[in-house]
Amino acid sequence: MVLKISNPDEIFNDIVDNMQGFDIDELKSAYAFAKDAHKDQTRATGDPYITHPLFVAKYLSEIGMDNETIISALLHDVVEDTDIKLSKIKKEFGKDVALIVDGVTKLDKINYSSTEEAQAESIRKMVIAMSKDIRVLILKLADRLHNIQTIDPLPEWKQNKIAAETLYVYSPLAHRLGLQSIKHTLEDKSFSILFPEQDQEIAEQIKKANPGRSKQISNTISILTNLLSDNSISAQVTGRPKHNYSIYKKIINNGLSFTEINDLIGIRIICSDVKDCYTVLGLIHANFQPVQGRFKDFISMPKFNLYQSLHTTVLSSNGKKMEIQIRTHEMHSRAEHGVAAHWIYKDNVSNEKKWKDELKKINTDNPDPSEFLKHIKMDLYEDEVFTLTPNGDIITLPTGSTPIDFAYAVHTVIGEQLSGAKVNGKMVNLSTILKSGDTVEILTTKDKNKGPSIDWIAIAKTSRAKAKIRQWFLKQNKSQDIQKGKATVNEWFDENVDNNLLKDKDKYLNELTKELNLLTPDNIYIGLTTGTHSIQNIGNKLLKIIYPEEILEKDDLLSTKSPISQNTNTVLVEGYDDVKVRMAKCCVPVPGDDIVGFITISNGIAVHVSDCLNVQINPKKGERIVDVSWSLSNITGIIVWIEIEAIDRPYLLRDATIAISDNGGNILIARSTTNSKRIVTLVFQVEISDGSQVDKIINDSKLIDNVFDAKRIFPGENV
Repeated sequence: MVLKISNPDEIFNDIVDNMQGFDIDELKSAYAFAKDAHKDQTRATGDPYITHPLFVAKYLSEIGMDNETIISALLHDVVEDTDIKLSKIKKEFGKDVALIVDGVTKLDKINYSSTEEAQAESIRKMVIAMSKDIRVLILKLADRLHNIQTIDPLPEWKQNKIAAETLYVYSPLAHRLGLQSIKHTLEDKSFSILFPEQDQEIAEQIKKANPGRSKQISNTISILTNLLSDNSISAQVTGRPKHNYSIYKKIINNGLSFTEINDLIGIRIICSDVKDCYTVLGLIHANFQPVQGRFKDFISMPKFNLYQSLHTTVLSSNGKKMEIQIRTHEMHSRAEHGVAAHWIYKDNVSNEKKWKDELKKINTDNPDPSEFLKHIKMDLYEDEVFTLTPNGDIITLPTGSTPIDFAYAVHTVIGEQLSGAKVNGKMVNLSTILKSGDTVEILTTKDKNKGPSIDWIAIAKTSRAKAKIRQWFLKQNKSQDIQKGKATVNEWFDENVDNNLLKDKDKYLNELTKELNLLTPDNIYIGLTTGTHSIQNIGNKLLKIIYPEEILEKDDLLSTKSPISQNTNTVLVEGYDDVKVRMAKCCVPVPGDDIVGFITISNGIAVHVSDCLNVQINPKKGERIVDVSWSLSNITGIIVWIEIEAIDRPYLLRDATIAISDNGGNILIARSTTNSKRIVTLVFQVEISDGSQVDKIINDSKLIDNVFDAKRIFPGENV
């Protein structure tokens, strides 16, 4: 959605209305300053540029931020996008405003070796600044909120870049600060840009289920309202549909189809005080069947981001799962505005300090910019478990953490000297997954020469633990690591590279070192030993250097060892009785297609669909086009490739094979790959007797639950 603001002064008046009790003259001064600075600038939407900082400031005023934050919002792009210096901001509006503005200013004027490094350093600067003043991040998230809402006029590549950064960096940061209202908007908009097919599929499924879902919400609200009224409890009951991205994550994380997700709605009950929250919880459990293992008490043990609420999942009268959240009005404000609520309620200072300390840890543990970016994405996005030391101190860790992560969270030395662990008084393996409420006791060795095991990197969950383990090995075993990594690389060269090219091994490694922005090949060797690099990844990069695509002959690109070569028996070549013929990999013609023959340099005739873009004549190489035709007498079956893309779930492959076989297709080859986002790609080589069967297979495949695309493909592109 593109937000249009016709009159900047009107939006500023809204800000003033929200900021009663603050120094309005200061706000007017900041507005005039920013308006003058941006006077000749416009946004991609066509609006005056000043509308952007105004919108950001308006949102921040609505969630209760202070005067300095609003002034900073009005000025946050002045230093970056105009000739005005930060020193002038500091002189006119004070050092605190200058700090906040500087924290959200990009580092465009610094030359970096890569775009990712620039992004990493920009985010690192922001992290350092917000560790001093959390308002930096609150402002940055509000800035990103408006940018993502007004992203539509930008080119597709830029939308994708901004959306990826938003989904994997800024949304997790919003989650960590408890800014749920921002988080959901950032997630859903980014999701729609990056994964339009998946977003559309979920939206369509929701639309189909909406009549029943709306009725269920209405009935449940009515039942709960009457239940509370009968027990003389005053509370507000509301229903809320799940967001598209949260539904997508539930499908991915749990391996479910859309129809298997029962809790597509959530019920929220807002009470007057904490006592009523627990009373309401008791009434709900007395009148609805609770789902085992789905109760969480975040009131007695708040989340790291200050979030407090009671969560329970119960079965409705029709057997559907229903999530219910119970909280006070103040808790609800915190749930929506997170750390920003501090400026309203002026408490939870200790939690804010813990947050700042965590940010500092991420920065100091990961000095390399790319590692920093990778780990801030990973660490800040995870859900949390709350564990205890024997003294009762709370250690917050990502879900899936082990005693190894716990030890390094306490102190690096404790992690390095870890020899065993007790959880709730019992000895456990170091790979044990910790749960909220676990009391963890770390046993240490007195042997100063003993350190962590290299195997711990695979067991540890947190980037802090992984980074500290790698650093220890780098210090202790650098020479040994180099020798092990070099042996791995040499073995790879012996297995994958022609003997005549081995003499240039050092040259290839030096090129790869430059490509990876490393100092020497020793860094590659160390990375292979410590787990920073894998030989598969390094090997793939080396192959691109040793055998670049530009030196491959065109006929190499067309050749294929695929079983589709059987179709060559059906092709007649004008003027040639005995010549090697094969189907081009790029377009894979099937009987019935209009075809043409392409004489390659050394590998016979490649048969293409006549309008294939790869059929290019190069007289200098002696290439030419010949007439070919189908020999209908030899046709026994038509071979095609079908690709199906879907959100992964159980029995998906079964349903896909049924769609093919029911339409007369005989599956010769079937392959399935699933990426990190749990998107599965099914590829089938299918034998059919009639070309019209392809459309029928594709149409039926698209009707399968969770499938968002099905199409015929050409092996040269996707297989």
